[in-house]
Amino acid sequence: LPGGQSIGKKIMKYAAVKQDGSSLEGDYATSATRNVTLFIPLLDLILVLIDKPRLGDDLAKTKVVNK
Repeated sequence: LPGGQSIGKKIMKYAAVKQDGSSLEGDYATSATRNVTLFIPLLDLILVLIDKPRLGDDLAKTKVVNK
């Protein structure tokens, strides 16, 4: 979504960005790579619970930051 923010990220004032801090806006390939792991939610849930980055963030070389 615009600015790398889903509705939840917008409410919590977070944004997904590339590792170098640049915006994901307009970078559909990176966004798609980041979100492909949403089809296996149990794995992402486990990683989040043990305080590790989501698999999608690792694959797409992105991170979520406080905006």
